[in-house]
This record gives sequence, structure tokens and C-alpha cells, in this order.
Amino acid sequence: IYNNLYLKDQFYGDKFNVRILLSPTARTDPVNKFLIEEFDYVIEEVNEEIIDHLMDMINSDEEVGSRYLMVLDDIIGSISQKKTGKPDIVSQLATKYRHSGNEVGGEGKLSVFLATQFFKFLTPILRKNVSAYILCGSNSEAESQSMSAELSMFGGTEKAFCELMTKAKEKPFDFLYLDVRKERAWKNFSEKLYDREE
Repeated sequence: IYNNLYLKDQFYGDKFNVRILLSPTARTDPVNKFLIEEFDYVIEEVNEEIIDHLMDMINSDEEVGSRYLMVLDDIIGSISQKKTGKPDIVSQLATKYRHSGNEVGGEGKLSVFLATQFFKFLTPILRKNVSAYILCGSNSEAESQSMSAELSMFGGTEKAFCELMTKAKEKPFDFLYLDVRKERAWKNFSEKLYDREE
């Protein structure tokens, strides 16, 4: 999905000036082949120093209208909550990037796409700052319960959310897209399944 989103002009392929892939498996996962060819930066080591360096680069770019994209994949080890109480580096990024303004001083200079195989690994800070979810594949019952408890605003109850997820993922490769800001749910970006305002 993120290959299509960020490489095809029909989606966001031409919307970013600088595209960055952060993934320890960037060069060993064949899914990333085209991202490696097309993206401006491919970084296989994810740590706080690198995130800080990237944020400094983004924040110091004074060109009007500059837009940056960070795709983070296979970085579960980097987002585990630390025992020190300090947020992990990806949760820090989710809060720091809100301060990366566009030419009129608002949000929008940086977009972050985080791919993970387990919903439970998303920290409360990440879940609070997310704009949208794309839920793909099959899930264990425990994983589905975790998602339905967190995302029950879509449908109004946990049961209603589970019904949305079942309807959205009827066939292989179907997915559920959740627009958190507008509280809308879509099957494959094309069929609206839920709209809070309706």
C-alpha cells in the first residue's frame, strides 16, 4: 500500500519534495525495491540521533512549500517504550513533527507513515497523534479486540467496529481505511462504510 501511496501520482507520488525511507530491512525486503530507487534517502539505522538530524534538516529548510515524507517500516525495536519513562524515538517524532510548519506556519511540512504488523506496539502517544489507519491482512482475536477497544469511535461500539472491519476485508488484499480526523471509515478508499456526521 505505501508503495502505491507514495510512488503513484494518482495518490501522493508527486506531493513531496523529499521522501525518506527509514527501515533496518530496507535493502533486504523486496517490497522496498522501488522505494529505494525513487526515494531521496534510504536509512537503515534508526536511532534518536538520526531522527534529530532529519528533524534539524527539515526545520532548517526555508523553501516555501517544501514537503517531506518519512516512511518507517520494520522499526518495532525502535518504538518500544523505555523503562526510563522517556518516550521512544518514534513517539517523540510524532509529537515533534507537529511543530514542523509549512510556509504559513501551520502543520504540513512533514508527513509520517508508520508500517507495523502489530497494533499493540503503537504507543499511546502514537495512537493519540495518528491522522489515519490502514488496517490490512488478518488479525488474531486478541489483536482484533485491542483494535476494536481503541477504535470503537468508528461505529460507536466495539461490536460495530468489528463489523466494519469484517465488511471491509471480505476478499484477500481488501483493507479498512480509517480517517481519524473526520471519523470516516472506507473499504479500499472507495466504499464509505461509516461517517460520524451521517
